[in-house]
Formats: sequence, structure tokens, C-alpha cells
Amino acid sequence: MAFASTPVNTRPRRSTLLQIAASLIATSSLLTLNSALALDEGVVATVNGEPVHESTLAAVQRQLQGREQAPAKEQIIEELVNLNLLSQLATEEGLHESDEIRSVLELQRLQVLANAYMGKLSEELDLPEEQLRAEYDKQVAAVPTEEYNASQIMSASEEDAKEIIAKLEKGEDFAELAKTMSTDPGGQNGGELGWVQPGVLPETMTVALGELEAGDFTSEPVQTDFGWHVLLLQEKRNSQSQVPDFEAVKPQIRNALVTQELQKKINELRAGAEIELAQ
Repeated sequence: MAFASTPVNTRPRRSTLLQIAASLIATSSLLTLNSALALDEGVVATVNGEPVHESTLAAVQRQLQGREQAPAKEQIIEELVNLNLLSQLATEEGLHESDEIRSVLELQRLQVLANAYMGKLSEELDLPEEQLRAEYDKQVAAVPTEEYNASQIMSASEEDAKEIIAKLEKGEDFAELAKTMSTDPGGQNGGELGWVQPGVLPETMTVALGELEAGDFTSEPVQTDFGWHVLLLQEKRNSQSQVPDFEAVKPQIRNALVTQELQKKINELRAGAEIELAQ
């Protein structure tokens, strides 16, 4: 992990590293004891007299929690020391007074405080199991009952689409016609649309597919804003059978309800605030 890269390109030879390691082992206990005695409680290091607080270390550790190779505490402290050194230098050079840096710092302040409130709201919000279950049932009910595995051949005109239907009625292969006659780039894949839910397709295509049996193609061209379509229904299935069970998505359901409550809070705040926007 690296918060800031230090442009040092020295790499001692292996023998030198071993010598340094041996020296550190011999003196590390004494150095650790002296450092601990010299620092105030809750301070893990000082940099030119400025403290690096244990709470800052803990915040970094929380951010890195769950990583397979999280850095050791000592590594994090070293990086925090580096950050403080660079920050002090930037301040000495007046970089913190530039408009760009001021705006970035202000944005970070706003984000940190807003996220803190959202975390507080999430922790305090009492969402009983019944409410979570009701939201789950509501979302499941909104899932279309059927979805289609379909293919299409798209044409620029109704006449061309009718010609394609005539060829299909004579027994020509749908996928081969899609490759040679479809104006849609997907024609090169045989016109396959894959599994699609009704809400994804234009309404006229949804209606046409709903009237087909598996293996049938449309006997009349289907018009959309994109052109004229000949559709083949490969198969259909009950899409609600693919819905995950309640326990599997309960955390996501809770997050959705928290988001709803947050939006309500924002609406209340906006209604009671004096907001002026630049013209």
C-alpha cells in the first residue's frame, strides 16, 4: 500500500540488507520503548512536532479491512509520516492557498460529513423484518412473469422484411439470413438477442414475442423506431423463477430502504432551505 510515492531509488545489496536487519533487531526493542515513552497518549508518531493520532491510523485500517494483504500497522504509520512530511512542505510553499486546492479540500469536507450522516442514519434506522419482506415482495411483483430467448433480423423497409419471411417459410435458415440480410450488427451473430425481459424491448416486439410459440417466427414484419423486424422465439421461461430468495438479497433490500429514507430527508431539507442557483 502507498499513500504517496517517495522518489527514492536506492536498493542496498542483499548482504547490506542483512546487516541492516541484524542491527535493527538488536536495537528495535529499545527504540520502540523510548518512542512510546516520548509520545502522548493516542499519538503514534510526531512529524516535526505535529502529532499523528492513533485515530487516524485506525481510520486507515478500517479502509483497508478485508484486503488479502493488508499492510502491517508499522507500514501504515510510515506512510502517514510520509504524508505529513509532504503536507507540511506543501503548506510551507503555500499550495494550500490555491483556489484549486481549496476547492478540493472543501469538496472532501462536504463528502466526509455527508457520508458520516448517511452512516448515522443507516445505523439508527429501525427496519423490522416485516418491512424488509414487504419491500422484497413489492420488487418481486414488479418483475415480468416471462422472458424470451429470441433472435431478430432487422430491415430498413417492410418490403425487405416480407422477403425475409418468405425465405423463412421456404425453409431457409434464420441465422444464415440474419448474417446476410440483417441491417443490425448483431446479424453477424445470427441475430441472437439472448434472454431479454419485456421491459427491455420496444412494446411492439414484446407483443409479437408474447404471441409466438417456441420455434416460431413472426408471420408479419414488426415495426419499431429502429426499422422492420422479423423475430424468432427460441424459448420462453418464467422469469420470476430466476429471482433470488429473500435471505440472499436482504442486505440489498435494506440498503434500498435506507436510500429511500435518505431521499425523503433530502427532500425535507430542500423544502425548508433557502437555495439560490446561479442563472
